[in-house]
Amino acid sequence: MDRPLVKPSDYERFTGENVRVVSTLAIRNAKTHRGKLAGVRGTNVILETSAGELPIPLEVVKSANIEFDIRADLQRAKRTKHEQKDDR
Repeated sequence: MDRPLVKPSDYERFTGENVRVVSTLAIRNAKTHRGKLAGVRGTNVILETSAGELPIPLEVVKSANIEFDIRADLQRAKRTKHEQKDDR
């Protein structure tokens, strides 16, 4: 369910998605980072976090995945169902 991000083009393709990035080195005193993916700038993956923009060098990314939010998906499906019902 949590799609891995491997190539730089993956980071561009899924810009705007919530992601989890694990780095091999501590960045801002942590190795696990969560935020909204803002794409790639130069050789850095850019995350938008509550503390601001966080650049993570691609060479220190151990793993990166899109975080799937089941609640948001269920709410979206419920809204779509109600909208289709109202259109009839």
